[in-house]
This record gives sequence, C-alpha cells and structure tokens, in this order.
Amino acid sequence: MPEHRSLKLTSKQEEVRRGVLAEAANRFPDDPEGRRRMEALAFQEGRFDPQAHATRGENSFGVFQMGPALQRLYGLDPEHPDSDRQIRAAADYLLKLSKDHNGDWNKVVQEFNLGRGNSRRLDRGGSNSQIEAFNSEYRPTHQEFLSLINQRENTSLPSSPSPQDEAIDTGVKHPFRGESERFKELLKIMMGGS
Repeated sequence: MPEHRSLKLTSKQEEVRRGVLAEAANRFPDDPEGRRRMEALAFQEGRFDPQAHATRGENSFGVFQMGPALQRLYGLDPEHPDSDRQIRAAADYLLKLSKDHNGDWNKVVQEFNLGRGNSRRLDRGGSNSQIEAFNSEYRPTHQEFLSLINQRENTSLPSSPSPQDEAIDTGVKHPFRGESERFKELLKIMMGGS
C-alpha cells in the first residue's frame, strides 16, 4: 500500500476517482456494495494514482496495486500506466471474484489483497506475515473507508462481517490508528467535502 503523502487529491486523482465511480456503476449496476467496495479499494490501494508503486518491495503498481501475475493477465504495463485500462482490469477481476465468492464482498476483498493461496490459507485458519498484516491493517482500514463511503451515500448497507473481521493484534501499526481525525479529514476531502 502506498504511503499517504497528501490530504488533498490532485486533479488527476480526482479524474481517476470519477473514472472508478463510472466503471463501478457500469459493472455493478445492481450491487451498491460492489460499487462502494471498488471505490474503497481504489483509494486504499493506490490513492487513485495510476503511477503509484508499492512501497514494500512488491512489484504492484497503479490505481489498484495489481501484482505481476494480474498485470500480465490483463495486459497492464507499469512503464506506461493507463488509468482507464487499470480501472477496467480491476473491475473485470473484482467481478470475477464476486462471482467466485457468490457476492460475498468480505471474501472478494480478502482474495483481492491476499491472493488465492493466502486467502484459502486464512479460510483454513492458517497464518503468515501477509495474513497477519491483512487482519491487523488492511481489513480494518478497508472497513473504515467503506463506512465513510456509506455515510456519504446516506445508506447503511448490511455489513455481513466474517469471523476474521475482528482484527488480530500483531503489534503492526495500523496506518490510521491514533490518527482518526486526520483519517476523517482525508476522507472528507476524498469524498467531496461532505
């Protein structure tokens, strides 16, 4: 996940955000949770920046921080970032995962972040450093983004928590814990000042 550097979206990030919202509405017309999850993932993963690169030694890049295998599958090129192509690829992949998991968006987000192998390991009760980071950092942050998006939409969707939704305290610092006012300000700006 890229480091947070600025509270304000650039005009390019805002343009990408509008593209994400349009594609999400197109791909998930009857699934408001899918639309909101796609927006939350785009913000969480790449801060709506098509040139964002992972900061933890991974080869993930772009709006949705797709890894090398997905880059190849969807024809993405880190040397020539194309936000529209990244958004369509992520929408295709999220739609596939949604079908694979019968619309269970908790499982979709889990597999999107962890990959299939680690997602299955987590389902079987296994653990490793990536799973621990998912439980302690990624899942809670995603739920916070989703909650604020839902507040913006004046809609409360059923949260359908999975058993893993209770984060395991591994001592890994959550990127926004203890910074809730900064987090809320960031999302207020991201969500159009509401």
